[in-house]
Amino acid sequence: MKQKYICRKIWRLTILELDNVKRLNDNEVLLICKEFIKSKGYPCKLLINDNIKKYLLMYGYIEISDYSKEHFILDKKFYKNYKSVIDKFGFNKIELILIENCSPFTVIYFDEELMHLFLNNPRFHFVWSGYRGYVCSADDSRLDIYIKDLCLCHDLEENKIVLGAFACDLISCSEQSQLLLQPFILNDDKRKFNFHYYNYKNIILGKWLEINELDIYTVILEGIKIVNYIFNEKYGFKLYKNEYETGELQFFMPLFYPTKINRFNFLMEVSKIFLDNINGKNLKKIIKDRYQNMNNKNDFSLEDLKKENFREFKIFKIYFGQYELFSNLSFEKLDKIRTLRTEPAHKIYNNDLNYSYCVEQDETLKSLYRILHNIIKVEDDGYTLLKKYENGRYYCFYGPKGGILENNGFNAKPFHYYDGYTRLINEKFDVRDAEILIAGNDATSIKNELVTRISNNYKIDKSIITNIVDYLMTETVCSPDENELKSFFYGQALFKHFHGKCKNYKKNGQKMYEQFYKNDYKYIYIFADSSELHWNIDDALEIIKNDKKRLFGSGFLLGGLSNNFSNDNLNIFNDNVSDKLLILNNVWDWIIIQYGLYNI
Repeated sequence: MKQKYICRKIWRLTILELDNVKRLNDNEVLLICKEFIKSKGYPCKLLINDNIKKYLLMYGYIEISDYSKEHFILDKKFYKNYKSVIDKFGFNKIELILIENCSPFTVIYFDEELMHLFLNNPRFHFVWSGYRGYVCSADDSRLDIYIKDLCLCHDLEENKIVLGAFACDLISCSEQSQLLLQPFILNDDKRKFNFHYYNYKNIILGKWLEINELDIYTVILEGIKIVNYIFNEKYGFKLYKNEYETGELQFFMPLFYPTKINRFNFLMEVSKIFLDNINGKNLKKIIKDRYQNMNNKNDFSLEDLKKENFREFKIFKIYFGQYELFSNLSFEKLDKIRTLRTEPAHKIYNNDLNYSYCVEQDETLKSLYRILHNIIKVEDDGYTLLKKYENGRYYCFYGPKGGILENNGFNAKPFHYYDGYTRLINEKFDVRDAEILIAGNDATSIKNELVTRISNNYKIDKSIITNIVDYLMTETVCSPDENELKSFFYGQALFKHFHGKCKNYKKNGQKMYEQFYKNDYKYIYIFADSSELHWNIDDALEIIKNDKKRLFGSGFLLGGLSNNFSNDNLNIFNDNVSDKLLILNNVWDWIIIQYGLYNI
């Protein structure tokens, strides 16, 4: 009996003590923070007073880990409720981000300027492969930096590369190194950063990338190997003297920090891979043997081949000039590379930071890919050798329908419906993703124009189309408020910005909106393809037949307003359809889905 009484008293005391813990003091908060920082955001044992631990569990500040009942995970609620205290301790940005987000795999984004520390610096080992790389200090470096995964990311608003690293890797660096990295951290100021999905798929989900998800750099270097294989099988020699892997090339990678020096380094390395690397000696022999049957023999003579200036690249152009496919293929890009590589040796220049170098690099990569694609096509008619090379593994890139997606490691981020540019603008204004704006001063004229256009493109009863248009024009969700209109024109301006037609999309979007507002249209409609109707008109009609209210999107309109509405670039910037009617669209998401593949 006495033992029971003692146990009950202890239990009551514990509860009483717990009830007294209404708020942690500064030292207790500091101890908890240090525990989780020490664990790098992973579940930890939490070597603290049991009553404090019970308090944290009671209020949901920590959770028991699935890993072990003795390990705990910090909840975001802890930082939120104790922020004023935590901010007093002098933690650096990396430590604060780790405490706030409570996960070792929290991505911390860095401005691309960070790369100036590592590029061209022999005191750091920096290796890039595909969509991520690693960096570590050399033995003679004064810093202790090791970032296991430095990942390709994009700033969606500025459409440029940024870099991402996991908090667990960064917290492992020395305190001095963390302070050095700190100024380059990008603050979360409602800008949209995109952690490249291929990295997420591979690192977080633990899945291997599909072959068609290879980065453009690897695809090009593999293309050289394929060309060499074909030439060796056909002629007994390799077209390119050397073959390379991405990891052994220092500058054949994205222009993380697009300075003139980094641009020159990239172009010089491309020159070594594509120009200086050509097996001109053996290529000459084939030209001599085929001379009489070559379509372009009037462009040169056999005596020309003996001249000093007939070097690798010129021989390359002569040889492939015999094929009709290459008649439309411009070698201007390679000629430019050949010229630019000598520029630093002959000119005094000022280094600069210019994002047009990123655009130039992407275009250069596409050109190199197209050249390889066409070499394979003319030298391996029917793709019999390509199919034999590693069992046709690279057929998706270099076969008859081969292509490269824009998200395969380019500087520019491709547009995607759910994480791209239009959605970015829509989220800023907290409105739906609208693709079509129609405005005019006469409702009947608007209706007749829509019915006529849609009827020309859909072979269905005109009365059905009329009923649908009637419904769309009376549905309240299709009548935009001020925010929706601003969002739409900001989206218009952003497309122009992407195509180089305006510099500041925010100012341009505001200007476009104000200009539109001055017209004082009586009737304004905005449509969004926000239903499952989308592009199949038969399915749409069936749905409407059963439930008309389910039609409030523009899938029907996008397919019916114009024969070329979804892929006509002019429509993106169209200002006037007629004096009485204005039709604008933001359907660039559809264009990219259709044409983001670089088919040859």
